[in-house]
Amino acid sequence: MLAAIALAAALPTISITVHASPDVSPRLIKWVVDEADDIWRGAGVRIAWTLESRDGTVPATRSLEDPLRVVIDHERGTRLGGEVALGWVVFEGDRPRPEIHLSYANAVAGVERIAPRAMLNMLARMRVDELVATALGRALAHELGHYLLELKDHSEDDALMHASWTAEELFGAEPPRLRLNAAERRALASKLSPALLTKR
Repeated sequence: MLAAIALAAALPTISITVHASPDVSPRLIKWVVDEADDIWRGAGVRIAWTLESRDGTVPATRSLEDPLRVVIDHERGTRLGGEVALGWVVFEGDRPRPEIHLSYANAVAGVERIAPRAMLNMLARMRVDELVATALGRALAHELGHYLLELKDHSEDDALMHASWTAEELFGAEPPRLRLNAAERRALASKLSPALLTKR
């Protein structure tokens, strides 16, 4: 407990902007970032989220030196075998580009797979949004791990950074655990460069 408190004091708050398609509701976006925020707060990372303009324009390509941005839209991404990704980070060599992509369309498709369309029609719209936001928030927390720790690979355990997730892990009441070892904590501290820090 003392180590976690010390880490929280040592790590600065980072700024992340969020760009979403106009048809993705602000309420759903808030749920997404809250879910990811809760997971990372346990590791001592504080995040300041800013919603970008919702005019529908596609954001420009990010350079490696730009601040981190999350994009939520309907892009499907690349299929990995039989699996569909809810989120992804693109690496240039060993460095991740400062953009996390979340697929709203893939998250909705995931909800439709676990709940047939007839059942979805009976569910309140808010409940469907909550399920989609929960999955996207957990995907965002996972992709933040790839970005902040500069990890291309996945872990073999059942914590946040494992590769294939069950429906229960994506949509269930229990969020994934974030377990950082000493080396990962050092990498995290060094990753939080001035370009990511909030202005105080």
